[in-house]
Amino acid sequence: MTCKYSTQTANLPNPCLESEILTRYAHVLNSVSGSALRAASIREGAALIEGAAYNGVEISLLDLSTPNATGTFKDWVACVTIAKCIQNGTQIFVTQSSGNTGASLVTYAERHGIRVIVFCPRSSRYKLPNCLKESRFSTLIEVQGSEREQKRITREFAELFDLPVLPNLEDQIDANKLRAYFLADSRWPRPFDWHVQALSSAYGIFGFYRGIEELGKCIVPPKLLGIQQEAVCPYFEFLSGRRPSASTAIPVIEPTLFRSNPPVELLAWMGSICRCYGGRVDRITNSEYADYSGAATGILEGAGLRIQSRSTGAEPQVREQAGLIALAGCLRAIDQGTIKPGEAVLVAITGGLSGNWDGGVVPRWMIHGDCTTDRLISLGRTLGLDHEIKVAHDV
Repeated sequence: MTCKYSTQTANLPNPCLESEILTRYAHVLNSVSGSALRAASIREGAALIEGAAYNGVEISLLDLSTPNATGTFKDWVACVTIAKCIQNGTQIFVTQSSGNTGASLVTYAERHGIRVIVFCPRSSRYKLPNCLKESRFSTLIEVQGSEREQKRITREFAELFDLPVLPNLEDQIDANKLRAYFLADSRWPRPFDWHVQALSSAYGIFGFYRGIEELGKCIVPPKLLGIQQEAVCPYFEFLSGRRPSASTAIPVIEPTLFRSNPPVELLAWMGSICRCYGGRVDRITNSEYADYSGAATGILEGAGLRIQSRSTGAEPQVREQAGLIALAGCLRAIDQGTIKPGEAVLVAITGGLSGNWDGGVVPRWMIHGDCTTDRLISLGRTLGLDHEIKVAHDV
């Protein structure tokens, strides 16, 4: 199939770059002081860039990767999380991550002597950045099991040693709502008709539309086009009424987009956003992604954005494909008529463009998904944590 696109987009502005988003909008964040936020900040940013004209549709790119210290939009959440730790005196916490969140949290926490214990899945080992190598303030524990098992282990380990699990939902939403504030102040020539992003947990989207609600008439709200990969698409299945696929034979394109079972509250929230703003969540099949990923890569490169990869034989290995999945899904939606000629689209590129990546970090600590409570207690004590056995007494 031939995908038609052109990088000849006249009459669009130069990239709109903001390198201090968190401190600039500190006054609209909840439950965190400006002084703590300034102490935690590493100049979190974003860039709004002209992309291409594709079959009569203007595509612009929201680069949430390269302006940030770790090359991912998770730096915004990490800044808020560590600011709250500074404010509350939190010295150690637990997190669950497929790579990006853990890398951001460790990068921000180490600067303030805060310890982070990161549980990550085996499937994401190849993409873990150098900053997750074990240090005085970071411990990486690989879970060889399912998403459900990883969540159970993270939660149980935290409870056993009385540690908080961060970031919490409200901090995720609060940090990501600043995307809307940035767009409202960007002075882009025209409002966007669509906002496109690849979805996993979808905290970025929930935060964005929280910001839209807070801004009211200060910004024209775009419709949402959420894109999910064929192997993991719970929001698409929920909103379309499709039954979850019983097949496990479909290869996962991007392990970072791993959230297969969002809570009912998040599913309902996504449905509310789509109803309110006229949006939808689509699924892109693996074959469709193969058809469109070349054109998506060309648009990114034409805009000066290069997906990070390394040679592993005949084909280069791409570090992260979330941004490519979003852009490929956008191109397919244009060809199918969901997005119409004359409309303007903003595609969020959420990771994989930069960062210190040597092709994988091998964790020192590994546990199986069915590990027992005794094994978790033993591991925690090995890591220098105190566990106080609680005995229930009848009154």
